[in-house]
Amino acid sequence: MRFEIGSIPKDYRHYPEWVRMAESTGFDGVGTGDSSNLWADPFVTLTIAAQHSRRLQLSVAGTNPLTRHPVAAAAAMESVQALSGGRFRYALGSGDSAVANIGQPRAKMAEVEAYARAVRGLCAGETVTYQGQSLQMSWAVQSVPVHLCAEGPRTQYLAGQMADGAVLYNGLTREVVERSIATVRKGALEAGRDPDSVSLHWIAVFQLCDDMEQGVEAVKFSLAGTANRAFRHSLHDKMVPEHLHAGFRGLQAEYQSSRHQQLGDHSFNAALLDKYGLTDYLVNRFAIIGSPRHCAERLNELASWGVSNISLSILSQDLQEQMRSMRVIADQVFPHVR
Repeated sequence: MRFEIGSIPKDYRHYPEWVRMAESTGFDGVGTGDSSNLWADPFVTLTIAAQHSRRLQLSVAGTNPLTRHPVAAAAAMESVQALSGGRFRYALGSGDSAVANIGQPRAKMAEVEAYARAVRGLCAGETVTYQGQSLQMSWAVQSVPVHLCAEGPRTQYLAGQMADGAVLYNGLTREVVERSIATVRKGALEAGRDPDSVSLHWIAVFQLCDDMEQGVEAVKFSLAGTANRAFRHSLHDKMVPEHLHAGFRGLQAEYQSSRHQQLGDHSFNAALLDKYGLTDYLVNRFAIIGSPRHCAERLNELASWGVSNISLSILSQDLQEQMRSMRVIADQVFPHVR
């Protein structure tokens, strides 16, 4: 199992140290998000990460086709790829807070596919056609893997058909994991591709704690954001029990994207979980919470179901606190993961 860790730094004072700590404690990669109203630019963040690491994989773990023209995105991608020596990848979805906060609708799947093909082709030095226009970057010299953020079966199938990989935000139960793997593989096989060539990356809300109740309380705001994004287009296709559908629709109707994943301004969204009776379900489906030994056992369980790449989302914008967690993970979790 390979481990990555993400952060969204408020400033960059401690970020170089955080990157070096991630590498020295045994993580395989670092990532960040893309929501221009709320967070620092991801390409600037990963440029710093590239400069302060030697082997870490670098990823934008969820951007969209709407806030950057594909040439602008491809130029940034190609620049980080060149600087890092080929360690960068780019994950693309329909858009969440980044587009909601500028009053735009989320992209349709056809738009995501067209954009993904365009930026990947541009970074490979190809001439591409996008929205009827011929585009090229004459200086591109190194390809960039393009992954799809794949929460439902249609996007998972599409990832198998055409992407270099998939970022799977849709849960960590056995049924969800096994069905997601099967759907991506089906897409690849039906497109005549080797399914093992499609890299799968899972996201886990991760909280080390001695008190489970406190641990759950600390991650509710993130689980609310996950519920708002992952189940927006479909509940039946994403294996959500019927009796919870009304609760999810209520949460999505009230969710405030302006407070998306904002520590210090997160109580409103966090409270929606208890209001609609979704806390236990979302913790079980998306989170790994508990003592180091319990978390290691949970990771081993996931590995037995086929999970080989996982990003641990440690929900603190205090990078020094995250670094303390990295040390505990390195000392007390990683040694017990088979």
